[in-house]
Amino acid sequence: VFVSVLGDEAQWTGSLAALASARGFIRNWLRQHLDLRVTPELDFRPDRSMEHAARIQALLRQVGGEAGR
Repeated sequence: VFVSVLGDEAQWTGSLAALASARGFIRNWLRQHLDLRVTPELDFRPDRSMEHAARIQALLRQVGGEAGR
C-alpha cells in the first residue's frame, strides 16, 4: 500500500511506523469486512509522488519566470 503523508521527515517516519505497528489489526479488519478468499499481506511504502510533482512545478515556474526576462 503506497502512503502519502503531508509533513516533514519525522511525520513520515512516525506515520509509517504506526501503520507497520497496526498492520495485523488492519489485516484482521479487512478479513472480517471483505469477502475475500485470501486476505493479502500488507506492506506500507512511502509515496513521494506529490513531493516530486511540487518540485517539478516549482522548477517550471522558475524557468517560466526566467524566460520572461
